[in-house]
Amino acid sequence: MIAPAPLNLGENRWKFVLQGGFVKGVTPKISIDLVGDVTFYGKNNDFGSSSARLTQSASGQFQAFARYQLKPNLDFRVGGSFVTGGETRIDGIRQQDQASNWKGNVGMAWFPAKTVQLLATYGRDISVRSGFRESNRLNLRLLKVF
Repeated sequence: MIAPAPLNLGENRWKFVLQGGFVKGVTPKISIDLVGDVTFYGKNNDFGSSSARLTQSASGQFQAFARYQLKPNLDFRVGGSFVTGGETRIDGIRQQDQASNWKGNVGMAWFPAKTVQLLATYGRDISVRSGFRESNRLNLRLLKVF
């Protein structure tokens, strides 16, 4: 009888994400959101079936959004994001998988009540250098503020 291989759904390493944002009203009906974050990755000294050493350089994401207030409780939004960095090395060998990915989206947010938000955005990748390309993405969110 052959023993099953162990299964690890985790990454066997830590990650640290630092994020900052800036939101500014440009006019009474238009506001912009600027957000940036950087992710630092720990080492994985037991990567794959050969227990290789995985390291990864830091990655960054930058997002910009503009929102137009149609009504006090309803807005239209358009935005984009750029992801860069994050190249991996396995036992010191560069995998040449550094990201340089652009995406865009449009959407609307509605507060049917003061503490409830419904949000819908449609987006797609514009350019993907590393990773899977998303032709279409639909995000739906229900938020309850306490």
